[in-house]
Amino acid sequence: GPGPDGSYGPPGPGYGPPSDGEPQAVDSLGHGWRAFTANPWPFVVSQILWGLVLVVPVGLLLLAIGVLGAGRVDEDGDVSRGLAALFGFGGLLVVLVVALLAIVQVGAFATASLRAIAGERVTLADFFRPRNVLQLLVLAVIVGLASALLAITGIGPLIVGFFGIWSVFFVVDRGESATTAIASSVRFAIDNVAQTIVLVLLGYLLNVAGALACGVGTLVTNPVTMLAFADYYRRRSGAATPGRPVVG
Repeated sequence: GPGPDGSYGPPGPGYGPPSDGEPQAVDSLGHGWRAFTANPWPFVVSQILWGLVLVVPVGLLLLAIGVLGAGRVDEDGDVSRGLAALFGFGGLLVVLVVALLAIVQVGAFATASLRAIAGERVTLADFFRPRNVLQLLVLAVIVGLASALLAITGIGPLIVGFFGIWSVFFVVDRGESATTAIASSVRFAIDNVAQTIVLVLLGYLLNVAGALACGVGTLVTNPVTMLAFADYYRRRSGAATPGRPVVG
C-alpha cells in the first residue's frame, strides 16, 4: 500500500521489470554463426570424414548380406535375395549400425561445439573424441527402441525426438547416464518449450536451405545448428567446464 506521503515503495519480489537476460533461440543462432565463421574448417572437414566413417562399414555390411549388386527382380517378378535381406535381420543390423555410429557422431559434434561456444579453438581431432561413448550408445538404443515402438502412432517418434533433443548434451557435458540424461532433457525441454520449438524450426529451415544448395550447404547449416543448440544449452543450464572429466 501507499506510504504516509501517498507514494508506493519499491516493488516486492517477482514484480520488478522483466529480465532481459533470458537466452533466446534467435540470439543463440547468431552466436552459433559467429562461432562457426571464426573457425569453420574443422566443422566442414569433420563432416566429410564422418561421412566416410559411416559409409565404409555400412557398405561392407551391405556387401556381407548380399545387398549391393543384387538390386534386380527375378524372372518370376520376385525381389532378389539381396534386396529381400534388407527386410530381415540384415536390414535391422544395418539400421542398428547406422544409429550407433550416428549417435557417436552427434556426441562428438556436441562435445566440440560446447568447446567452441566456450571460446576454445577446436581442432579436427575434437570431432572424433566424444565424451561418455558408452552412455551415448545406450542412449541410441533407448531412443531408437522408443521411436520404433511409437512409430505406429505416427507422431510418436517426433515426440521422442523433441523431448530427447537435449539428452546428448547432458551425456557429453555432465557425464550423466543415458536414462538420467533423458530425464534431464525432458525437464529442460518442458522448461524451455517455446525456445526449443523455435530452435528446432530454425534448424530445420536452415538445413532445408542447405539441402537445396545441392546438399553442399548442409556442411555449413549442420554445424551452425549444432552450435546454436550448444549455445542455448550452455546459457540456460550453465555447461560444465570444457575440460571436465566424465565417466566413460
